[in-house]
Amino acid sequence: MDHFSRRQITVLEAVKCASSVASLLGSLFIIATFSFSASFRTTRTRLIFFSTWGNMLVSVAMLMQSTAFANDSTKNRSVCELQAFLLLTFSLADPFWIFCMTLNVIRIIIMRFDGRKIRSFDKWYFLAAYGIPAVAAATYVLHDQFSDNYIVGPVGLWCGITPNFLFIRVAFFFFPAWGVIVGIVLMHSFVASKIYKVKAALRRVTKPSSNPRGVHIMTEISVANTTLEADTEQLTRSLSGTTLTPTPQQPSSLVTWDPDTSRVRHSQREVGTYTTTVHGLPDAYGQSVTISAALGPIFRSTAHAAFYKRRKENNNAVKYFKTVSLLFFVLVWVWFPPSIHVIYGLVNPHHNEFSWVSFGLHLADALMVPTQGFWNAIIYAHATWSACKQLYEMIMTRLAGGRLSSQPEPAEEAFRFNTRFNLPGSTVRQV
Repeated sequence: MDHFSRRQITVLEAVKCASSVASLLGSLFIIATFSFSASFRTTRTRLIFFSTWGNMLVSVAMLMQSTAFANDSTKNRSVCELQAFLLLTFSLADPFWIFCMTLNVIRIIIMRFDGRKIRSFDKWYFLAAYGIPAVAAATYVLHDQFSDNYIVGPVGLWCGITPNFLFIRVAFFFFPAWGVIVGIVLMHSFVASKIYKVKAALRRVTKPSSNPRGVHIMTEISVANTTLEADTEQLTRSLSGTTLTPTPQQPSSLVTWDPDTSRVRHSQREVGTYTTTVHGLPDAYGQSVTISAALGPIFRSTAHAAFYKRRKENNNAVKYFKTVSLLFFVLVWVWFPPSIHVIYGLVNPHHNEFSWVSFGLHLADALMVPTQGFWNAIIYAHATWSACKQLYEMIMTRLAGGRLSSQPEPAEEAFRFNTRFNLPGSTVRQV
C-alpha cells in the first residue's frame, strides 16, 4: 500500500480535529477566567496562563487541513510554512515553560523565595520559552525562501521538518525537548527528596507516645517564662487521679533541620511547656512503671497565629510543586507518541510509511499531540477548584435572575516556603 485509504485519512483528520478543538476550548477557558477573575490569578496559575497562549496557537495550527498527506508541497506553500512555524515554535515552548515552573519550585522551596520575588523572572521565562524555539523555526522558514531543498514541508498530518532533514528534526526539536524533560526529572527528584526528609524529620519530632494498657495517667503541667500568676495552693489539686502541679521544667527544645548534614540540631528556647507522666497501676507482684512523655508547648495567641500562617504558606508551596508535577506528567504523555514515531523511523529507515503500524503511530500522534492545552486546563481547574465553584455559583445565580453579592478581591496566595514550624515541643527547620 503506497498511500492511506480515504477512510483512514478521514479517521486521522477527525481525531486530530477533535483533539485540537478540545485543547482550544481548554485554552480559552484558562485565558478567559484568568483575565476576568482575580480569584484565578495566583502564583500557581500565572505561568500556566502564559504557556496557554502557545497551546492555543498550536490548536489553531492543527486545524489547518490543507497539507495533510499532501504530495504537492508547493500548492499551499505559504499555509504549510505558517503551520510549521507555529507548531515548531509553540510545541517546543511547552517543555521550556514547565522547566521554568520547576525553576520556580526550586526558588520557592529550596531558595525560600516568596511569590512576589519570583514574579520578577517572568519576562525572562517568556523570552526563553517562546524566543528560543521561534528563532529556530524562523531559520528553517527563511532558509526555504532561498533554497529549493526545503527543510519545512508536509509530514503526515501536518507540516514540519521533512524526512530529508531528519537529523535537524532530531537534534534541534526532539533532543532539546527531551533534554529539558530530563532536567525537569532531576530537579523534581531533588525537591522531592528534600520535602521527604523534612516530613520524615517532622514525623520523628511530633510522633505521639503510645500508652501501654492498664495504666493510670497523671498529668503534670509546668509553666515557665510566662505571665501567669497564681498561688501554689490554688494550682495544686487532685481530680480523678490527676495531679496538676506547677513543677519547674527546662525550656523546650528548638529543633533545627540542617540540609547539609541531614541531621536535627537542638538548642534551648524558653516557652510555656507541659509534661505528661504515666504511672502504671501495681500488678499482682506489686510492681509498677512510670513513663515520662516529651515536652510540649503551651502556645500563646501570637504563636498560634504565626504557626498557622507558616503552615499555610508551606502548604501553598507544596501545592505548587504538585501542580508542576502534574504538568510534567502531561508533558511526557503528550511527547511520548511522536517520540516513539521518530525512533521507529530511525530504527526502520526503509519501513512502509503507509502500513498499519504507521497508521497506528499517526493515530497516536493525532490523538495526543494536540491535547496539551486540554490537559493544562484540567490541571488549572484542579489548582483553582474553589474559584471554579464560585464561578459556577455566580453563573447559576445570574441565570436564575438573582443579584450577585459583591465580594472583596482575594489576596494572592503566600508562597514563601518557611523554614520554621512551631510544633508541639519543638520548632523544626525545613529545607
